[in-house]
Amino acid sequence: MHDIETVQQLMQRHPDKLIAKAKQCDVYVTTHFGVFEVVSPTIDRDTGERTKYYVRQYTTGSEKVSHWRCGCKWCSYHPTKTCAHKLAVQLWLAEAGNQYMSAWAGKEDAKRQHRRTVRSDDVYLTYRNRPEPAPVSNPIAAD
Repeated sequence: MHDIETVQQLMQRHPDKLIAKAKQCDVYVTTHFGVFEVVSPTIDRDTGERTKYYVRQYTTGSEKVSHWRCGCKWCSYHPTKTCAHKLAVQLWLAEAGNQYMSAWAGKEDAKRQHRRTVRSDDVYLTYRNRPEPAPVSNPIAAD
């Protein structure tokens, strides 16, 4: 039998590993508002194709907390935990908004970044703007 500290350590998320897995997923917008299709790199044993999951955003009234639901097996057992599919959608949204996103296991780690911070289930996400690309000079237009 495990004590509570051991169980908490086993359940602790590793955001760096989740972000790496999330970057391998493909995200597609569906026709339903707030619903995204995430194609995981994992191959389904029955079909031989990449596994698809649907991730949906929902709100609870708080602007500082982002809630997502995913149809993967991990989330069916751990609905309040963050999976790679949820992070893949949030990463896709950050990139669409011209931002970098980082994930942190604790609030204190995220605060040290001095960036906009959002709690997403059991991880903290920080966002920073991407630098504007330098203007490209057009040698043909200079004539």
